[in-house]
Amino acid sequence: MDKQPSHEVIAQVCRYLAGGLTEEEVLGRSRQYEIVYARHLAMYLLREQGYTYKQLGAFFDRHHTAVIDAVRRMKGLEAWGGEEARDIRKLRGLVGGRGDER
Repeated sequence: MDKQPSHEVIAQVCRYLAGGLTEEEVLGRSRQYEIVYARHLAMYLLREQGYTYKQLGAFFDRHHTAVIDAVRRMKGLEAWGGEEARDIRKLRGLVGGRGDER
């Protein structure tokens, strides 16, 4: 996949999560929990759309291993269930990921 990851996924994550996050915050360097959570959600959803870790690292201005860690964390939270799993399922439906079938 040669194309650039979509800013639309980040916009959907920002709209879905309460708190009025901006795309600039999600793409920024903040380590505030709400912003990191949104960033990791976006990375996870974009990875499911077929982007490589290297592409996502460049897009988010992070080392590709930071993306690997984010994806692993989100997979773990999804498997655990709870609010995070619900967020992932709902956002998949909004961004056209694997779907809301789970």
